Amino acid sequence: MSGEDKGEVSAGKLADSVAPSLDTLNVQCVAVVAERLPNSKADGKLSFTMSGKDAHWTKEGDSQLVASFPFEVMVEVSRDGQSKEDLAKFFLQYVIVYKTAKLLASWSDESLESFVARYGSTHVWPYLRADLQAMTAKVGLPALTLPPLKYGHLPAGFSISQHVPGSEDSDVG
Repeated sequence: MSGEDKGEVSAGKLADSVAPSLDTLNVQCVAVVAERLPNSKADGKLSFTMSGKDAHWTKEGDSQLVASFPFEVMVEVSRDGQSKEDLAKFFLQYVIVYKTAKLLASWSDESLESFVARYGSTHVWPYLRADLQAMTAKVGLPALTLPPLKYGHLPAGFSISQHVPGSEDSDVG
């Protein structure tokens, strides 16, 4: 087992140690921007790219964990199999709130971060898939269905970090 594999197993164990004690209180889409680019035509093979944005998490009081997941998606068309043209871009941000009867201070920040990385992305993914499918249709494109997310794995290019209250990088909630 490589060092990287051991790190994934260790992070998974940390996340799994927290999971039974946290319940999902709510999931909200707090920001949506959909833009169909001018003069764009969906007359070829459609594809999408998702750029990595930082997900943040913070503790609210002694019993709530709040995670924010921003997603940027670019829909592209390929007509000749080689070059791609941008058709539309979307930004969606989801906030998920977890509640526990246990004190959050019972767990290390590393455990909570592992939980958010492993489970939070999985919990918001179905909402993102449904909203993006509806939005692509609303801007006049064929409905785009994102692939299922492998359970417990962030989309490629994502990172998770703790939000420190009072810092200038305040995108949570």
